[in-house]
Amino acid sequence: MLALKGKHSLHQYKTISWFRLTQTTVDITVLIGYALQAYPIKTVSKNSSFSVPQERWDKFLNLLGERVATPSESHPTVRCWSQTDLVAEIADIKKIHATELATTFPSGKQVLERLINIGWLRPVKLQSPESGRGIPSLYVMDMEATATELIDPLELLQACQIDGVLSYFGVLALHELTTQLPQFFHVARLSSPTPATAAPRTAAQPASPSREKNPLGTELFRFQGVTCYSTKRDPRLVPGIQLRIVGSRTWLRVTTLEQTLLDTLLHPVRCGGEAVVFEAWERGSEKWNEDLMAEHLNKINRPETGRRVGAMFDMLGIKPKSNLLEVHLQQIRQQVATSRNWPELVLLPEFSYHNLNTAWRVYTP
Repeated sequence: MLALKGKHSLHQYKTISWFRLTQTTVDITVLIGYALQAYPIKTVSKNSSFSVPQERWDKFLNLLGERVATPSESHPTVRCWSQTDLVAEIADIKKIHATELATTFPSGKQVLERLINIGWLRPVKLQSPESGRGIPSLYVMDMEATATELIDPLELLQACQIDGVLSYFGVLALHELTTQLPQFFHVARLSSPTPATAAPRTAAQPASPSREKNPLGTELFRFQGVTCYSTKRDPRLVPGIQLRIVGSRTWLRVTTLEQTLLDTLLHPVRCGGEAVVFEAWERGSEKWNEDLMAEHLNKINRPETGRRVGAMFDMLGIKPKSNLLEVHLQQIRQQVATSRNWPELVLLPEFSYHNLNTAWRVYTP
């Protein structure tokens, strides 16, 4: 593993793990040259919004090519883009290099149209959610990609929210903790909760009926038969985040394997349900870093999470091998034993069990 250097804005754990790395990195400047030869941008009439000298277009495309060649923390994927982010990149190039370009370029959306025409950009076909809300405009910027090439929904979600953290069912599959194919995927915005401040209601103002919330989150779009959701998460409960390299131009910001397992004890439905959760813990016992799990539990600092971990270990017959994890769980277990004020919990929220593990005061299957 290669640790990323520098200060993270969320002060969170992050590493780059090498997995499923595709072909060697292609020098995108070479591809730019090929594209310009194969799809020359013809100068058009002065009345057209695209009346830009050829050499200025070439300069602009080279500058854009440099921007989209290498992923970074701020742009984990530079292969997939949202329209909003790509238009912002184009505007930034025009602003910073105004002297070099020495001309007025068309609007960002018009530039996108030209990039589609020359084969640099391909729109991704998305389906609207059931709610009828609008869907984001997403693109693949890869001159080597074919129209039939499969795109990972996780990469589309990362492009949709470049500062988001991919979580739950899709990430369980990414960590190879489940044999099930995810039917939905999640990206989360980290946002510290704020106290609710509701305005006082007068007698003449009846309470408005509350709308039932989807337990899976806010539906963003549908893609090739799966549904993609957005959620909000408290950063204090998500200390385990890493960047994973999945291609030469694609990183994904995801929860660590250990964090993803802990998430199953908080949101099992978003993780695919109880069968997926139990499979994940069984498979995870052969993969996890127990010291890292103990570190996450210490940062989360919620005894109920540790109690559920202890009950899960008991149910699966797992003995901690890490001294850090064993000490952490033992401290919680002693607290439960010395006080009867601890409320009883179910192992997986939103499910009902009837066998009480008295050591942790947790109901299990």
